[in-house]
Amino acid sequence: MYNMRIDVIRKELERRFREVEKLDENDHTEIEETVSKFLYFLLSDLQIRDFIIGLSHFDEDYIRSETYQNIIGEIKGVLKNITSELIKYKFTGKKFKNTFNEIHKGLGNPFNLPKPNVRGKYITIDRYLNALKKIDNYIIDYANELDGIISTINKFIDHADDINMNYNNNNNKLLKLLMLLQSNKVRIDSYLDYKAEYESASSLYQLLPYLKTSHYWYLLNLGKSTLGESIKVRTISRKSEFSVQLFLIDECRQVYHAVDEYLLTGKSKSALIERLKTYCMWIRRDDFPKANAEGKEDKVSKIVSEFIFNQGYFPIVRFRAGKSEPDILYEPSGVVHWDNSVLIELKQYIGKTYSKKQFQLDVGQARDYLSIVKGVKPDIGDTVYLLVFYAGTKRFILDESFSDDKVQVEFIYVGEGSPSKLKGEIIYGSK
Repeated sequence: MYNMRIDVIRKELERRFREVEKLDENDHTEIEETVSKFLYFLLSDLQIRDFIIGLSHFDEDYIRSETYQNIIGEIKGVLKNITSELIKYKFTGKKFKNTFNEIHKGLGNPFNLPKPNVRGKYITIDRYLNALKKIDNYIIDYANELDGIISTINKFIDHADDINMNYNNNNNKLLKLLMLLQSNKVRIDSYLDYKAEYESASSLYQLLPYLKTSHYWYLLNLGKSTLGESIKVRTISRKSEFSVQLFLIDECRQVYHAVDEYLLTGKSKSALIERLKTYCMWIRRDDFPKANAEGKEDKVSKIVSEFIFNQGYFPIVRFRAGKSEPDILYEPSGVVHWDNSVLIELKQYIGKTYSKKQFQLDVGQARDYLSIVKGVKPDIGDTVYLLVFYAGTKRFILDESFSDDKVQVEFIYVGEGSPSKLKGEIIYGSK
């Protein structure tokens, strides 16, 4: 059933994309309408939605990543040393500045510094170097800004050579620092260029502004921060209606292939968890242990493991509910793709109270499990699913303010009554 459902979605995905491919280049209104409709489909289908939302935050997630922060930390140190060398060897001196400005007609204002010298266009070399000293105040996107910085420093060095300035007394330290800066720029670019999702993420960034200005946006009823920051600005350059049409089709194609691969390779983990919830709450609810039963943990684990196995996953570690062992699942294939694995932590509170403090402890434990597993298998997924099984008379609700990039919480009611007739609720995860 799961695979059949994915096949149906893939066919509908293809049909929607074919509508984009048939766009009439002479009707720009139709282009925007069709692109918005395509994006609306992607965000309204529950088995695709999480992937698209995650893709829209690719740049933000990368900027928060440890890899990026390590590179930026090194770049800041290099820029500080370069600035010190430039000041030390009189790159701020009168002779250098006068002849440099004469040849290059002044230095631009790349950091938008206040009160520049000439009608908002130029700043002095002194102010430029001072800005480099306080780089965090002026740069957000290092991947884009570094090209300009490297180019300017190269101009400084070329001009110093032209006027026979002696700046190489310290074993060519300045040139070595510049090479180190360039190598870190390559590290950033390489991460983006070779990260599988980056190409489709860049395409999505180009398309999302169309959705934001269409009526489909209001049908989705998404929160302001649901999608990435890139949705705020339309970045398309319209040289001609025809070039826009070709551009949009190509961008939609990138996103289409990314989504299709996501579905085809079994990365739609949220769909698996949603089906598991329905299976437990409605189909197998009577088979779950009662409040006073013995061995509740093993019975819950058995029902879950049977479902997961029937969906094509094999458990690596034996399921244990409420124990200190994570549950790793992976899809059967000749080669194990750890990024397709699903990490699940089970907790059962059937016949037991569940405090808000205990909920926080469970979230922390799940997060620790993910960290431990990633220490062994770095390419495993970035999410652990915390499944909390409960009974009683009140519904468990996750507070809307709850946010954890690593832990996805699901409450699953398996009590004797109908889930739709629960009275009252307990809210967990509030700030």
